[in-house]
Amino acid sequence: MSLLDSLLLDPPRLDVWIAVRTDGVAGTGTESDPYDGSTQVKFDALMNSFAAYTTIHLGPGTFETRGYSNVALGGGHPTWQPKAGMKILGSGIDVTYLKIVNAGSYNNTTLENGLYFAIGATLGNVVDYFEVSDLTIDSNMAGQPVTPGLGYAHLACGAIRVTGSYVRIRRVKAINWGTQTEVLECFVLDAGSADPSLPELVNPIIEGCICVQPHEHNRRETTIVHIGGSESSADHTMLFSRGPVLRRNFVDCAFSGGRYNFRITSYQSTSWSNGTGTFVGKRPHNRQVNEYVVITNPNFPANKWNGLFKITNITFVPPDPNKFEFAMPDPGMDEHTTILCGTSFQALSLGMCRGGVVEDNRVFNTWIGGTITKMSLRDTII
Repeated sequence: MSLLDSLLLDPPRLDVWIAVRTDGVAGTGTESDPYDGSTQVKFDALMNSFAAYTTIHLGPGTFETRGYSNVALGGGHPTWQPKAGMKILGSGIDVTYLKIVNAGSYNNTTLENGLYFAIGATLGNVVDYFEVSDLTIDSNMAGQPVTPGLGYAHLACGAIRVTGSYVRIRRVKAINWGTQTEVLECFVLDAGSADPSLPELVNPIIEGCICVQPHEHNRRETTIVHIGGSESSADHTMLFSRGPVLRRNFVDCAFSGGRYNFRITSYQSTSWSNGTGTFVGKRPHNRQVNEYVVITNPNFPANKWNGLFKITNITFVPPDPNKFEFAMPDPGMDEHTTILCGTSFQALSLGMCRGGVVEDNRVFNTWIGGTITKMSLRDTII
């Protein structure tokens, strides 16, 4: 190509607009003629097509996306990932929605045990200077395609996970997140984990975000607002996130109707008869019929009193708010003296960070408010 021809090429557009169009027109990506992002396939294709350092303006309405999962990427299911310097700007919380759909499902194939994010990237995709703000992410855990042979989707759905320096996650609301697989903890907002194989992670910030309305049928714990580091399994080299900030975030993990979600211990031996297990806890369970609930035997994690089971009855004579029945295969003679019902939510997490700031956050209805420190935390202001 000649120098003249290269100079005449259109440069990458720095700002593009996407709308939920209903006129069937593809659009040119300008503010007055936005691209059509009205379906999951169209939206994901657009997001994959944009260059690094593009600012993407999302209009009002709900944009559907498969988002990103390592399992989907490895299993051949189409996904998209953000690039360095990208900015994804909504039109406001509860005005612009980004909703995960079709997680684990593509062309009549099903993948299990993936952790899906509406906006996510693989560890090696370092997205320095990435920003997202002013939108609501609906992780839609309860709305994902059911895994064959189960009554639910055997996977997890968070909101955002990216790795890079100077990442900014601001004014994002996340709803309906959680995990229905025994393999994976769920992370909701994750601004990256420093890794010895990558450049140093500097000054990621999560601020002004809202995390509410958790999925109510969780199989494992969920960490909600997180920035961290890691250790090499080969030589134990540790790399810290430097200067992370968790500021002015609001977390409330109450279930619908204001029901609390805390893990409950049985106060007497549980029982089983004719396909039905019975749990009687030390306090009211606040569960509903047809919900799935995780039952755990902390002393014998491999026996049959462990799993995600469907509640079949909460009405008894006389009434007992501490008791419920659930569908369960025959556990045989497996020990069940101490049984737990439910799982935990962990609000704020800084793992292996240096020089961090945690300030002015509000946390309600979580098992652990924070700040969780995994392995090591240095010079942090809380």
